Amino acid sequence: QRPSVKGGGIMRQGWFRVFNKDDPLPVCDHIFISCDTAYSEKDMVNNSYSAFTTWGVFWNPAQERDCVLLLDMWYDRVDYPELRRKAHELDKDKKPDTWLIEKKASGQSLIQDLRQSGLMVRTYQPDKDKVTRAYSIQAMLESGQVWIPDRKWAHKFTYLMSTFPTGVIESMDLADTFTQALIYIRNGWYVTHPDDEKWAPVEVKRASPYGGHLADTSNSGGFQSIDGIDPRDLIQ
Repeated sequence: QRPSVKGGGIMRQGWFRVFNKDDPLPVCDHIFISCDTAYSEKDMVNNSYSAFTTWGVFWNPAQERDCVLLLDMWYDRVDYPELRRKAHELDKDKKPDTWLIEKKASGQSLIQDLRQSGLMVRTYQPDKDKVTRAYSIQAMLESGQVWIPDRKWAHKFTYLMSTFPTGVIESMDLADTFTQALIYIRNGWYVTHPDDEKWAPVEVKRASPYGGHLADTSNSGGFQSIDGIDPRDLIQ
């Protein structure tokens, strides 16, 4: 295990940790796909990309804490039928426990389609701008809790993140999936910063066999309950 090449601003390449090619990747307790959709007329004018990044939460015995691993990255300029096809392809291949989709105009159709297919979808309504959200996850990244496999595509991801927010346009859309992913696992207490207290603010029980804790937090970070169910109602 070694750090990647240093460089960048808000999200530096040197802060991503890298699994050596010869080391087996860890078994993840919770897998989720974070989405940024872009197929509206406005998105086309802005040349925006749709982007999916797949993440897994795993226990790292060397660090004695939970960490998050980038499992896959995809981005492209596509229309909705192609985006939907790609989403179902990824779901079949990665078998995520949860989908994270920003609740905006271009995301509504995908949210509805995936839910109608019986998939678990969490919606996200950001309450801050892109740069502020990037700064909000900086401490978690800097602490060495975000890992990537030693693959060219994964190193490309870290490079694109290091160019945010002044780099190529695809870095903006991928960064949205990245910050959304880390806000999700931080606010759900899947992964905590080393400086955080080692207990959740209320007594909680596991909401699934994948180890995710639902915590009673007044600041949801923009994540909304599933199908109108308040996560706090699940706490016993």
